[in-house]
Amino acid sequence: MDDLSEAHESLAPNLVTFNICISAYAKSGNGRRAEQLLNEMMQRNMRPDTISYNSIIDAWSRSGENGAAARAESILNAMKDFDLTPDTFSFNGVIFAYTRSNEPGSADKALSILEQMEDAGLSNDAFTYNTVLDAFAKSRQQNKVQKADLLLQKMIKKGIANEVSFNSVINVYAKSSSRQSGSLAEALLARMEDSDEYIPDVFTYTSVIDALTRSGEENAPERAQATLERMEILAKDGNPSVKPNTVTYNTVLFAFGNSGKSGAAKKAEQLLHQMEDKFESGECDNSRPSTISYTSVIDAYARSNSKDSAIKAEKIFKRMEDAYRDGNDGAKPNVQSFNTVINAWAQSSSPGSAERAEQLLFNMVKEHRDGNKDLQPNVISFSTVINAWAKKASKEAGSAMRAEKVLRLMLADYKNGNESAKPNLITYCSLLDAFVKSNDAGSLERVDEIFDIILKAYLDGGGIIKPYTVLANQVIDAWSKSGNVGAAEKCATILHSLCEIYNETGDEDMKPNDRSFTSVINAIAKSRKFHKAAKAKNILDNQIAFYNKGNLEAKPNVFSFTAVMNACAFTKGDDFEAKEALEIATSTYKLMGTNGYDSANHVTYAMFLRACINLIPSGPSQIAAATSVFRKCRESSQVTEMIVLILERPFSHSDLFAIERERGTLSDQL
Repeated sequence: MDDLSEAHESLAPNLVTFNICISAYAKSGNGRRAEQLLNEMMQRNMRPDTISYNSIIDAWSRSGENGAAARAESILNAMKDFDLTPDTFSFNGVIFAYTRSNEPGSADKALSILEQMEDAGLSNDAFTYNTVLDAFAKSRQQNKVQKADLLLQKMIKKGIANEVSFNSVINVYAKSSSRQSGSLAEALLARMEDSDEYIPDVFTYTSVIDALTRSGEENAPERAQATLERMEILAKDGNPSVKPNTVTYNTVLFAFGNSGKSGAAKKAEQLLHQMEDKFESGECDNSRPSTISYTSVIDAYARSNSKDSAIKAEKIFKRMEDAYRDGNDGAKPNVQSFNTVINAWAQSSSPGSAERAEQLLFNMVKEHRDGNKDLQPNVISFSTVINAWAKKASKEAGSAMRAEKVLRLMLADYKNGNESAKPNLITYCSLLDAFVKSNDAGSLERVDEIFDIILKAYLDGGGIIKPYTVLANQVIDAWSKSGNVGAAEKCATILHSLCEIYNETGDEDMKPNDRSFTSVINAIAKSRKFHKAAKAKNILDNQIAFYNKGNLEAKPNVFSFTAVMNACAFTKGDDFEAKEALEIATSTYKLMGTNGYDSANHVTYAMFLRACINLIPSGPSQIAAATSVFRKCRESSQVTEMIVLILERPFSHSDLFAIERERGTLSDQL
C-alpha cells in the first residue's frame, strides 16, 4: 500500500480499501494480520468504522487460536473508544468466537455477550440464542443443563424458540454428565410431540437416543430402541422428516454395545440385520450400515464377556469385509474396526485367543504395507495384542516373549515413520505385566532389564518413554513379592532413582507415591537381612519427608506403618537388634493417628503383638507389653480372630487370664 501511495497520491488506500483487505483476512481466519491493518489505519490518522471492527471480530472468531474469543471481545470493547456503537453483527461475531472456543468458561462468556446485546436494546433472534445453546452443548461446565434450560424458557417466553432451540437443549443433555440426561431428553421430546408449534425431526429423535445412550440410566438401550421404533412408525405413517438414518441406527447400536448387559450384543446384531434388510429391500434407503455400524456390533461382542464373543465379533468383521467388497464403500474396514476385533480376542479366555489377536495385527500390517493407507496400525493395535499375551502369561509358557516380539515390531514400525505406533505408558505396563505374571525362567530379571533400558535412555536424554512412577511401581512390586535374595536392595535402588529424578526435574509423572515406598518396605520386611527394622523405618522416614515437602501422594497410610511393624516383628539377630526393632515398632505405633496419619487397624495390632511376643523374652515384661497392646486394640474395636490366635499360641492359660482379667474374655471381643 505504501508503494502505491508514493507512486500516485490518488492511489493511496482509503477506508474502503482497508475494509476490503481486512475482510479478506477475516475469511481466512487471520485475526493477527487483520488487526495489524487496523493499527495501520490509525497510524495514517484514518478513522475505522463499524465494518472495520466487525471484520476483525469475524477474523478472530474464525482463527482457532487460543485466546481468540477473548481477543474478539476486546475488539468489541475497543469500539466504544472511537464512539462507535456495536451492532448485531459485532455481538454475534463475539458469540460465535466463544462458541468455537474450547477454553473453560466460554459458554458463560457467550451468554454474557448475549445479555450485553439485550442491554444495548439490539434485536436478537433465535439464531443468536441457539448459538449460545450450542456453546453450552460443547462446554464441560457442570451447570450447563440448568443454564440451557433457563435460556430455552426465556426464548419460549419471548416467542422466539424454534425446533433448533429444543434440539440444541436436548444436545446439551446428551453432552452432559448427568445420569438423568436421558429422562430429561425424553421429557423435552414429549413436550415437542404434544405441541403444534415445535415439530420434532430426525435430529431431535437421534439426539434423544444419544442422550439415553450416554446416560447409563436403567433400560437405556431398550428405551433408545423404542424411540427408534417410534420413528419408524411415524415415517411409515407419512412423516418423512423423522425417518431414521444410519446415524440414528448407529446411536442405538452404540447404546447396546456400551451397556455391557447380557444379551446386548445379540440385540445389536439383530438391529444390524434390520439395517441391512431395510436398505436392501428399499424400505429405508438412508439406513445402509457403515463402518461405524459394524464396528459398534463388534465392540458389543468384545464387551459381552460371553464364551464365544470373539468368534461372533470376527464373524461381524467378515460380514463388514464382504459388504465392502460387494460395493458398500461406507463399510470399509479401518484401524478402529481392526482394533475392536483384536480387542475382542484379547478379552477372550478361549485357547489360541492371543495368537488370533496377533494374526489380525499381522494382517493389518501386511495390508498397510500393500498400499491400504487406511490400515496403518497405531499404538492401540500393538498394545492390545501385547495385553492379550500378558493375560496368557501365567498359564502359557513363552507368552511374555511373544509380547516382547510384538513390541519389537511396534518399535520398528515407529522408527520407519509411523508416528501413531509410538509406544506409550499402557504399552510398557502391559509388557511388564506379561513378564511379571510369567513363570518362565528369567522373567523377573527381564522386568528389571526392560525398566533399566527405559531409565538409562531417559537419563541419557533420549528414549521414547519416561520411567513413569506407574512403571517403577510395577517393577518394585514384582521384586517385593518375589522373595528373591537381594529383592529388597533392588527395590530400594529403583525407589532411590525415582526420588532423585523427581527431586532434579520436578516431573509429576515420576513422583514417588505411597505405593512406591510401601512396596519397598514390604520387600525389606520379607528379607532375611540384619537390621531390617531400621532399614524399613528409614524408608518410612524418607516417605514422611517427601510428604512434608508437599508430595501429598506420598502420604504414609496404614499399610506403610504396618509394613514397618512387620519388619520389626520378624527381625532376626542379637539382643541389641531385638531391642532396636522393639523401639522402632513402638515409635511407629505412636506415630499412627497423629498429624493426620491413619490409625492402627487389626493387622497393625497383630504385627505389634507379634513384635512384643517375638522380641521380648518370655516373662512378666512380655505379658505386660501384650496386655497393653491388647487393651489398645480392644479400645479401638479392632479385636479379630487373628488377634486371639496370636495371643493363644505363646501364652499359657494363666498368662491369658492375666491379659484378659480386666476386661472380660478374649472370645467376648469377637
